[in-house]
Amino acid sequence: MFTQTRSLFLAAIIAIFIYEYSSSEPLRFNFDLKHIDDNQRDELFRFLDINKDKKICETEFKNLFSSLFYSTRHKTSYKDDKIESMILELIAIPKEKGIDKTQFDIIWGEWIVTVLKPRSALIVVDVQNDFMIGSMPVENGTKIVPVINDLMKNFETVVFTYDWHPRNHCSFNESVHDPSIHRPIIDYYNKTRDTLTVGDRVRYAVHPDITQYLWDRHCVQESEGSQLYHELNQDHIKDKFNVTKGMDPDIDSYSAFADVGGIHNPERRTTLHCDLQSRGITDVYLTGVLYEFCVGSTALDALTLGYRTAFIEDAVHELNTTRQKEMRQNLTDNYSSIITADDVNDMVTAYDRRPQMGYVLAKKIWGTHNHPDPQCQ
Repeated sequence: MFTQTRSLFLAAIIAIFIYEYSSSEPLRFNFDLKHIDDNQRDELFRFLDINKDKKICETEFKNLFSSLFYSTRHKTSYKDDKIESMILELIAIPKEKGIDKTQFDIIWGEWIVTVLKPRSALIVVDVQNDFMIGSMPVENGTKIVPVINDLMKNFETVVFTYDWHPRNHCSFNESVHDPSIHRPIIDYYNKTRDTLTVGDRVRYAVHPDITQYLWDRHCVQESEGSQLYHELNQDHIKDKFNVTKGMDPDIDSYSAFADVGGIHNPERRTTLHCDLQSRGITDVYLTGVLYEFCVGSTALDALTLGYRTAFIEDAVHELNTTRQKEMRQNLTDNYSSIITADDVNDMVTAYDRRPQMGYVLAKKIWGTHNHPDPQCQ
C-alpha cells in the first residue's frame, strides 16, 4: 500500500513538473525599450553566453529569438522555426567558433537596435476624391477613412500618395477611344479597339512587355477628383509629405515607389524612397486603396528595398476578391506582416515585434542576392 501511494505521489510530482516546464515561457531577456544602450547590450551578451566562454554559439543565439520576437500585450513569443533558421543562415555564425563580443556588438548595432527601436511611417495610398466619391468610387471605400484617421495618431511621419495623371493617360479607357490620342496597341487580348472597355487589358507599342488595365478617367492633375478626400484628418500630424505618381502619359504607376517600369530604373522612380531615407525610416505601414493594385504594389516594392513592412488589412480596400487573395499570398510570401489596426500601436512602439519584420531587416543587412539599393542624393 505504501509503495503504491509513493508511486502515485511521485507520478503527480512528475506530472506537475512536466506541465510547468511545457507551459512556461521560453528563455527570454526583458528589454528596457526606453533605455537601449551599451549597458543593455552587454547584459544581453552575458545573458546569451550560457556556458560563459565569452562567445555565443548558434544554439545560444537561438535563445535571443524568444526575447526579440515577442508580444508584451499577449505575453507570448512568436515562434517561427523557418524564419529563425533563415536569419541564422544570414548571420552565418561559425559552427565551431561562435561569435565574440566584437561581432555581437555589430549585430546589436545593425540589427537588434532597429528591431527594438524602429522608425516608422504610415503610407496612405491614394485616398483621393475620385476613389471615394468621384469618377471611380470604390464600393464602401469611405469606411476605411475613420480607421485611417485613428491610425495617423500613432505616427510622427505620414505619407500621402496621389495618382496624378495627365488627361491623356494610357490607363484611361477614354484615351483609347479618343481619335486625337495616337498610341498604337499591339495586343487587344481578344478584343478590338471599338469594343475595349473598363476592366479590359491592352499592350501598347511604347511598352510592349507591360500589360495595361483600362480604367475610367480618374485623378487628373489639379482636378477636384485628384485631391485628398476631405474627411482625412491631417491636423495633428507632425511630419507629412506627399508623393505623386503616374505622371508619364505612356506608363501606369501602381506602386508609390516607382511606375511599373520598376524601382531599379532611376528614371522610373518617385521621390518616396529618398524621402523616407532622409528621415531614417526603417518601417512602413500601408493603408488605402486598392489592396490588389496600388497598396499591394507599394508594399512589395517596400519589401524589395528592405523596409520592414506591415500591411494593415482592415484599413485597405480591395476591388476584386480573387486578385486580392493573390496579392495577399504574394505579400505573405515576401514576408510582409499582415496585421490589423489594433496591432499598430504596439508594433510602432516595439512592444509587439514580429519575426517577419526581423527577417526583412536581416536580409537587407546580410543578404547577398538583393538588388542594389537605389541611391539617394
